[in-house]
Amino acid sequence: VASISTISELKTLIDSSKTDLLIFDLYADWCGPCKVLAPTYASLADQHHTNARFFRVNVDKSPDIAGAFGVRGIPYVVFVKEGKAVTALTGVNPRESYEKIIAACGNGVSTISCDQKLKS
Repeated sequence: VASISTISELKTLIDSSKTDLLIFDLYADWCGPCKVLAPTYASLADQHHTNARFFRVNVDKSPDIAGAFGVRGIPYVVFVKEGKAVTALTGVNPRESYEKIIAACGNGVSTISCDQKLKS
């Protein structure tokens, strides 16, 4: 799991990822639910590193990134495919919720196929 802290890093990542699924965990150090999600997120990154690229963003240190994603609550996990946010989860969700999205939209899956799988 890599940390990013600037909007230019975010833009470079999104622009350079053709078919990769990028997953961003937006959190704050003081946030209790964020601390609950952190080990699950790290475990997902370990297990699914071939299907997605995982990043963390501290919203207190990078409010511009939080603003770019329209974050209204944290933790906020946003899934980006081919340059656009395909879905996001706010709060702590069951591990299966994250795994379902990774399976539907992982590396090599087209955005169209991802959208169709998420709607079904």
